[in-house]
Amino acid sequence: MNELQQPKQRNSFRYENGKMTINGVTDVISFDEKQVILRLTDGLITVRGNSFKMEEMGTKTGVFTMNGNVNSLFFHEKAEKTSFLNKIFK
Repeated sequence: MNELQQPKQRNSFRYENGKMTINGVTDVISFDEKQVILRLTDGLITVRGNSFKMEEMGTKTGVFTMNGNVNSLFFHEKAEKTSFLNKIFK
């Protein structure tokens, strides 16, 4: 039996004139006016700055849009899953 798999959505970031758009967002973990933590298809991203206001979170499209002054972005990739035995015999 063949199962159709959705193609993996690529993450993209755009920041222009105080507006940030991020594609590939699967969940908003934390949001306040100074820091945003988002779960992406490939890991996590932390956005720091000030005056953040959420404009849109498309749960079906994975598009997240916010306004504010961005000072920094931190991308945290998913850790590769390895078994305990693979770690020992590496």
